[in-house]
This record gives sequence, C-alpha cells and structure tokens, in this order.
Amino acid sequence: MFFGVVIALMFITPGLVGISRGIITALQRLRSKKWRGVEGKIVESEVKSAVVPRGGRRASNIDGSIKMTVAYIPKVIYEYRVHTVPYQSNQLFWGQEFPVDFNTADELVERYPKESKVWVFYDPENPEIAVLDRQHLKPLMQGIFKNAIWILIGLMLMASVISNPE
Repeated sequence: MFFGVVIALMFITPGLVGISRGIITALQRLRSKKWRGVEGKIVESEVKSAVVPRGGRRASNIDGSIKMTVAYIPKVIYEYRVHTVPYQSNQLFWGQEFPVDFNTADELVERYPKESKVWVFYDPENPEIAVLDRQHLKPLMQGIFKNAIWILIGLMLMASVISNPE
C-alpha cells in the first residue's frame, strides 16, 4: 500500500506544481492587460540549437552513456525605452518554455524578424518586465491540461490503492 501511495504522489505532486505555475502565469497575463505599451525593436532573432540529454537526466543508453538529442531555442531579443531608460528582454509571452521543436522555434523567429518594430507591453511598476504578446494562450492551456491529467492519473492510482489495500 505504501508503495502505491508513493507512486500516486509521484503523479499528483508535479501536477499540482504545474497547475500552480499555470495559475501564476494566468494571473500575470490578466495583470498585464493593464500595462502600457511602447514601440520597441527586435535586435536579435535566430534559432539556436543545443545538444541536451533526451528524456531527462536519467535517460541512458545500454552502455551507460546518456542519450542526447538536439533542442531548438528561439533567441529573440528586443529593446524598448520607458521614460528614456533603455531596456532589453527576451520574454515573448507568458508561460513560454524553451527548448522546443525546430518548427515552433522557427515560427517565433519568423514572427519577430531582426530590426522589425514591435509593440512592447511593460509593467509600469517594474519596467524591465515586459512581453510582446499578452494574448498567447496555447502553452498556458497545454500546461494546465497536461498537469490536470497528471493529477487525475495520480488520484485514480490513489483511489485504487485505498480501495484494494492488500
């Protein structure tokens, strides 16, 4: 029974952490609706690649070597000014997580080409916090859905363990 509860908690805990992050991101998004906007400029826009462990840190080959894969990171940096003070940021939207697949990285880089003008939304109380897209919901919704599934699996495992305590 103890082992079953531990396994169930291994699903529930990351799900709760992820849902918490999603709620915080959603609150940031709502708060940013009131932010001011200024014109900015993309100063760097390219897809970077990096070789990273595949499947997390514990993934290894039969010989003990770590499985590696190529990850793609859209590197988009923009600059803007608030009351003559210059700022730079790489935060495109709330809930962004990188690395991603090449197509997603390439889409973001194409959406924000170098030297293009953009509208930057910044926190008036803390102008170095800014985003380009306050509407981007896809990663936020995907994260909340994925974490809800983790919690559901954990709760189903927990219910199974409790109803069959062998």
